[in-house]
Parts: sequence; C-alpha cells; structure tokens
Amino acid sequence: MSCSTLDHFSHPDHSLRLKDNFVVRADATCSVCYKSVAATPTYTCSSSNIACQKYYLHKSCAELPKQIIRDKQDEHPLTLQPRSKNCTSFFRCDACWEETNDYSYVCLTCDFWIHKKCAFTPPIIPAPAYHHHPLTLIFCIPDMLRYFSRYCPICKERVQAFCWSYYCHKCTFFVHLKCSTTTVSLMSVPYCLYF
Repeated sequence: MSCSTLDHFSHPDHSLRLKDNFVVRADATCSVCYKSVAATPTYTCSSSNIACQKYYLHKSCAELPKQIIRDKQDEHPLTLQPRSKNCTSFFRCDACWEETNDYSYVCLTCDFWIHKKCAFTPPIIPAPAYHHHPLTLIFCIPDMLRYFSRYCPICKERVQAFCWSYYCHKCTFFVHLKCSTTTVSLMSVPYCLYF
C-alpha cells in the first residue's frame, strides 16, 4: 500500500493519503469527477473526522494541475474550478457543448468553462486512424466554410460552427472533439458533404 500524502485545494482542512488497494463501498465516488473510485488508486482523507470519511479523489483527478495555459498566445490561464457542493445543475462546456456537473477549467476573466478532458486536447492529431491527413484543432469553423452544413463522419451528427473540432484544411474534413479519439478506420467510407 502506498503511503504518499497530498494537500489538495478541494479539501483544505486535512491531508489526503493515497491508497492503492483500498476497499470502499460500491457507491463511493470521486469528489472531482463523481465517478466510482472502486479498484483505482484513490486519495482519502487522513483525518478521523466523520464528515471526511466519504471524501475520495482518484489519483488522476487529484493530480490535475490547478492552472493551465492552453496556448502560448492565450492571455488568460484556465483555473481548475470545483462545482459547489450544493450545485446539482449542469453546465455546458464552451468547447464541445456537452453538459457536465464535475470540476472544470475556467477562464475567470472571460467566463469561459471547459471540461477537464477538453482542456487537454492536443493542438494536432498527426495520424488519425480515420483520416489520411493530420487534423488541427480549431475553436470554430472558419467563416468561409460556415455556409456548409458539416456532419461528423464518425457519429453522423452536425458539427456546430462555434464548437471546437478537428479540421483537415486539405479535405475540408471536420470531426467532433468527442469523436476525435476513435480508432475506427473510415478510409473505406465515403465522406459526404451536405448542403
């Protein structure tokens, strides 16, 4: 069993202790992503305080950086922001438009909110399994291409003009952020452009 400790901003009163083979209740969830902590390296509160006995963090969630800068040209850092303990509402990610209620990265100056997973998307996918050219992350569809209705060849849903997506400038090929990690090859499937 690992015995490393961590001070985490989400639980400022006590240190957290990493437990690799920790047996928890089946319904125990991470306080950052709200997913099950069963069978994963997990930080737990080191205090015997009864109020802290249900405080868990996945090792991967606990080690997320508090602040990131997505792009060297970006003026504002993105700060990891907890959701209020009393907040049951969802927010819509400004990158992919999916809804979530867990921690997210926020530009406090611009009121820009994005999922943790969107915050770490690479600027280029050099060799996607489903396309024969590298794909570049874009933050909205360029004006000159907006009159086309774009459909993602992976999920067959429309790629919204103001959502982040990956783009091949050689082929005018778009794919959703959420679909960009697929390993399915689409080389034999014709890509359709809908007008």
